[in-house]
Amino acid sequence: MTQPESQSHNSSLLQSPISSLLQSHISQNIAQAMIEDIGARDLTVLLIPESQQIEARLITRENMVLAGRPWAEQVFAQLAPGVEQHWQFADGDQVAADACLVTLKGSARGLLTAERIAMNFLQTLSGLSLIHISEPTRLGMIS
Repeated sequence: MTQPESQSHNSSLLQSPISSLLQSHISQNIAQAMIEDIGARDLTVLLIPESQQIEARLITRENMVLAGRPWAEQVFAQLAPGVEQHWQFADGDQVAADACLVTLKGSARGLLTAERIAMNFLQTLSGLSLIHISEPTRLGMIS
């Protein structure tokens, strides 16, 4: 398994020459996910005081290949402005079960709204990444 990377807020993937195109697609994906998940407003978070701050950790329960970090980073940045993100792994890293992927500090309302969407991206993209690595013919990568 890959050792944790230094704590960083920016994904190196978004610093590549395709960054503006990728960022545009990420923004579109997130906008669509927000419409589907929270609609006009996340009413459940209204039960939490607006000033409430929390620290949260996303922990993997199975071995995985991390994929989708740029999507998750942007979800947290958009829905929980000012959130501190301390990622332990980069996209493409193999991560052991029960590892902490990221520690987040910020608005309880924002983080609770964002976590569902961020985890959906991470679960979907990491799942596809693991299938690609373990069974490339299943996705038509190798004939």
